[in-house]
Amino acid sequence: TVRYYNVDRFTKFWFGLVNNGIWIAPHADEHWTVSVQHAEEDIAKALAVIRNIVPDLK
Repeated sequence: TVRYYNVDRFTKFWFGLVNNGIWIAPHADEHWTVSVQHAEEDIAKALAVIRNIVPDLK
């Protein structure tokens, strides 16, 4: 259960992912999953995008 999250920060995070081809649920309180359909390259791309956008969220 999500008790608190910064809506503005999550919105920036979400758009940062989507603008780089990483699609996640549009709400911070929804769960993320990795499936057998995700190749190592998919996970590596997602992590690289996250590493690039997180510094801008502070």
